[in-house]
Amino acid sequence: MKILLTGGSGFLGGELVRAFAKGADELAVLVRKTSNLEALSRDVSKLSIYRFEEADEIYEVVWGFKPDIVIHTACCYGRKNEVLPTLINANIEFGAIILDSLKEIGNASIFINIGSALPSDHSLYARTKNFFSEWGKQYVAEVTSDLAFIDLKFQHIYGPGDDNQKFVSYLIGACLSDRGELPLTAGDQVRDFIYIDDAISAIMAVIENRHKFSPYALIEVGSGLGLTIKDLAENIRKLTQSKINLKFGFHPYRKNEVMNCVADIATLKSLGWMPMHTIESGISKILDMKK
Repeated sequence: MKILLTGGSGFLGGELVRAFAKGADELAVLVRKTSNLEALSRDVSKLSIYRFEEADEIYEVVWGFKPDIVIHTACCYGRKNEVLPTLINANIEFGAIILDSLKEIGNASIFINIGSALPSDHSLYARTKNFFSEWGKQYVAEVTSDLAFIDLKFQHIYGPGDDNQKFVSYLIGACLSDRGELPLTAGDQVRDFIYIDDAISAIMAVIENRHKFSPYALIEVGSGLGLTIKDLAENIRKLTQSKINLKFGFHPYRKNEVMNCVADIATLKSLGWMPMHTIESGISKILDMKK
């Protein structure tokens, strides 16, 4: 099986590459010319790396490699105040070019999109990601019958080695530091946190059952359990044995804050998948890695 993966320099993308590299699949990553893949290249020897700068280079890679499966993890969260065209390019145009190029290679392919569970009015990141999801659904319905679009709506992924700006990593870093206090919102938002190993096994389960989902499927991915931000922060403080003062209520909720976002994992359960990590065991694994 030939697998083409985007976002190889990111957390989920990198861990997926490492997981697939343990098997016999022919594996390639498609990244921008500026992406840093030094760690990934060191960890994975049997890996084809394709870099692009212009759209026509993406077409050439897809036409040349002819993947059976594309896993599209690349995205821009907008955390660094990127301008809107940057989010549109990363979250809409990049995937659209890959989808369009798959139409021309003449073999039935599966496009697995790593989407967002957040509603569109939450942020420009969520809006652009959800726009691409809707566009992909319509594209396979109207343009090509040889392509399946599987849209995985992911909740918050966390694990060792994740970006320090991601919320769980940020909380752990704050609790392990010497700072005296951490200003937070009231923390009543309910979120679903899925450990990286469970996220990867969920994707693997979908791939193993990919022919059940054609030409389009929307699958929610998470632990299936809700946890308030307040409970998460207090759990992390307890597990790190930190004395930090968690100042709940210091910050107001953001505009268009989502107060409840939890995955319905019924479809994944029907495939025989279940999450193996609680929030406590996941955080403990991260702390063990840091030691």
